[in-house]
Amino acid sequence: MPKKVYGEYQVVRCPFCSRQSTAKNSQGIPVCRHHQEEVFGDIQCSCGEWLELKTGSYGPFYRCHHCGNISFQKALYLKSLKEKKETPAQNTPRSLKITNEEEIISIDDL
Repeated sequence: MPKKVYGEYQVVRCPFCSRQSTAKNSQGIPVCRHHQEEVFGDIQCSCGEWLELKTGSYGPFYRCHHCGNISFQKALYLKSLKEKKETPAQNTPRSLKITNEEEIISIDDL
């Protein structure tokens, strides 16, 4: 187990680029100096409620009226899941061509 060094065990990272954060944006989220003007968008909870951004002594967190307090990292994970659902997967039907019957059969028909 490595020895703890003063100031190393709580390094706050920028949520946009994962660099070490040195400033706060207008919402109170710790960010790097390159993203100081960026604004974090609204995040929806898994229950469907919109999350409210709060700042505590341990950093930013979100509050849901139904689920309670949600950590900042978990809220970022929920946001990434919502973004993956919004981008539709490319479901182009792949087709197989049978040469002796001259029919095109898609995989969805099988």
